[in-house]
Formats: sequence, structure tokens, C-alpha cells
Amino acid sequence: MNTECWQEKGLNHLCLENERVRVVFLPEIGGKMIEMINKMSGRQFLLPPPGEEKPYRAAFYGANFADYDASGFDECFPTISPSGYFPPAAAAHSPGLFFPDHGELWSQPWRYEIAGDEVRLQAQGVRQGYLFTKKVSLQQNKIILDYLLQNPSPLSFSYIWAAHPLLRVTPGNKLLLPESVDRVFLNWVSDQQLGGFGAVLPWPALFSPGDSTDYSAVQNGSHILAVKCFTATLDRGFAGVYYQDSDETLLFQFDPAAIPYLGVWLCYGGWPAEEPGKYFTVALEPSSGRPDSLEIAVERQECAHIGAGEEKRWRLEISLWEGRRSGE
Repeated sequence: MNTECWQEKGLNHLCLENERVRVVFLPEIGGKMIEMINKMSGRQFLLPPPGEEKPYRAAFYGANFADYDASGFDECFPTISPSGYFPPAAAAHSPGLFFPDHGELWSQPWRYEIAGDEVRLQAQGVRQGYLFTKKVSLQQNKIILDYLLQNPSPLSFSYIWAAHPLLRVTPGNKLLLPESVDRVFLNWVSDQQLGGFGAVLPWPALFSPGDSTDYSAVQNGSHILAVKCFTATLDRGFAGVYYQDSDETLLFQFDPAAIPYLGVWLCYGGWPAEEPGKYFTVALEPSSGRPDSLEIAVERQECAHIGAGEEKRWRLEISLWEGRRSGE
């Protein structure tokens, strides 16, 4: 096991690697993971920023996510899309809160420390007084992300946490979801004629009968589509991508009792909607709530909660495998 820290282009880089896996984080850029490499195959699984210079830029609180480097693996908390929020325990006259696009964590610098073979990164809430800690370790072919949410305030609050790993994919790569997933909740689609918010669509057909595409396979760039959808509550906590060109699998595993939903982001040149530069990526997003808006998730009672003075813990395991694998 090797743990390193260095500066490059004015930013601290934290690296953990063993003989099989290498991961690199940028504490000043929201604790973003920018490298997740299978050293056995050489594959980098995370999407780089557009442009050869990799222009990582520190954002300001409340910034639009699409204006910065939509790349790598960020943490979305306590919402995914911009959202109002009214704390349930607040007095009736208390004003509501507003959380920005992709939440509060990606746009602020995180504190960090290297403790033996672990890296610990921590950020603090802006509108709520929480502490969010991510501990990273490696075990052979696995990246272990242990999360701790602490609420030292006298008020409970609701939240959505979602992993946000933007993946490098090529047409034909196969998305691996639990067999029980046969319907998804539509959050957003670039072509509004294909469906509206809240529509329940068949998986993996999505837009059938007018479209016979199998969306469990990565499409090509000529598809010109972006869609965000969510599973219902999962009976098995896993999702993955099979890369047939190198016969390897990237697998996300989690406890569905703690993380009951999976967001699926398919972006084939259909986003950002108003910008000329489009992205080609897929994200598999284990999530504690749905849809993207915390306000709507609270209304639907599909979000997580933490009480005053409480702590919440959860774990995400990311494993790299030879051959095709699914959750065990």
C-alpha cells in the first residue's frame, strides 16, 4: 500500500494505490476523485475534464455545476438539483433554506489527513450545521468509501446523499443492475417529447414502443440524448458496468437498507441543454433519496433523515474485476 500527497497546478493531490488499484483525490475541488485506475488493465474509469489541460477550477458556493468540470466522482449532498427546503423542526416563522445545484459539498474545499493507509476528507455544512466525513481505504481490488454524517445541531433535517461518479464509457458497454429493476422513475430527459417528470418507464426499453433501443447498453454519440432516472427501492445493492473490450467489470456495492435507490444518468451528447459543449458519459449513482430535488423527495417521503445530535454511517464499495460480475 502506498499513500502520497503532492501539489500540481496549485492543487493538492491525494493518492492511494496498491498493486491493483490507484485512486487520486483533489481536496480543494470538493474532495473530488479524479483517478480510479485498474492497474492490471490500465483502464481509467472516471471521465476527465474537457480539454487536454484538465482545467480543474475551484467553484464558489451556489455555482452551476455545468459551468465547471463535469468530471470525476463528486459527492451530492444534501440535494442533487437546486432545491428549497423547510426544516421540519423549525419554528413556523423560520425562513426556508435553499440548497444549490448538486448540493453544498462539490463547490467547497475539504480538510484532509493521511492516517496510515487511509485518507480522511471532511467538509462542513453551510446552510445546516453538519459534518460530512469520507474515509478511503483499499483492500486488494476494492476501494472502500466509509461515510460519516454528524448532526451536532439541535434540529433534525432531511437530506439526499448521492454518489456522482461520471464514467468513461464506449458504445456497447453493458450496464449491470439488479434483475428486479424493470421500471424506473423519470427525473429529466433532454427531449421532453419522450416523457415528463414522474413518468414510470420500462427498463431497459425506456421509451418503447416508439423506441426499441436497449438502454442497458451504452449508445453511440449519434443518439443525442440525456436522461436521468431512478430505480424504485432496491432489493440488492449493486450496479456496475461491463467493459467487453477489455473483459472487466466496475462494480458498486452498498447496503440497500441504508442506500435504497440508484440514480442512472445516461448522457449521450444531450447535456448541457443550452451549451455547445456536450458530454458523453454514464453515471451510476447510489442514492439515499429520489428524485434529484430534496424538496420533492421530502414531499414524497423518499429521502433520508438525521435527528438532532445523531450520526449516520454508510459504506460504498467499488471493486474492479476481470470478466463479467454482478452483485453477490
